[in-house]
Amino acid sequence: MNNIEDTLKHERLSAINENRFSSLFMQIKSVTNLNNIKNILEIGPGNQFFSTIIKMLGYEIKTNDIKKRTNPNYLGDIREIKIEEKFDLVVAFEVLQHIPFNELKSTLIKLGNISDKYILISLPYQVHSFNFSIKFPSILFPRKLKLGFFRKKLNINFFWETPKKKDTPYYQLIKRKDFWNPHYWEIGRKSFPRSKVINEIKLSGLSIVWEKHNKDFPMHYFILLSK
Repeated sequence: MNNIEDTLKHERLSAINENRFSSLFMQIKSVTNLNNIKNILEIGPGNQFFSTIIKMLGYEIKTNDIKKRTNPNYLGDIREIKIEEKFDLVVAFEVLQHIPFNELKSTLIKLGNISDKYILISLPYQVHSFNFSIKFPSILFPRKLKLGFFRKKLNINFFWETPKKKDTPYYQLIKRKDFWNPHYWEIGRKSFPRSKVINEIKLSGLSIVWEKHNKDFPMHYFILLSK
């Protein structure tokens, strides 16, 4: 086995579970559903699963990270470094909560300046959910009946914010030493309802194409933005 940094190995192992892999699937599917995307910049590649798979699918991808461990093309804080190259798509999955909320708008403006077309982000969402799935045996609905709808897995999903989780005091945030250190804010916390976060995103001048939960892991909330 190749030698890799212990924290990076830990991060990769932590991501190997059904819930987090469902978000990886959603990341990949969201990109492949877009037309005319050739080159991508990923902010904060983390476990590098996304960049590895997307490259295997024929996309050109470069990365930006504040740590050398992932061998990024652009090393440094995205808020500070200069990137003159343009990309069809810029992605940042579970990254933006690591910067103070009052810097969200300016950071999105910078991502918009780097992108020619789209910005795809996911954010942590402290949300309650109810999920119900059912799949009928295919034998009950043979193809000749032309009831294909019932041959599929049916999903019913409800999401709601209340009661909102309390904010984490800053003095507790700065004590965290793990690789998620720290989350300055999350959608659904007391001071950060979805309406406030969405309004801040809109103030960046970017347009929201769609927004949705990962139904299998509702804590991950995906938003596609366009120039």
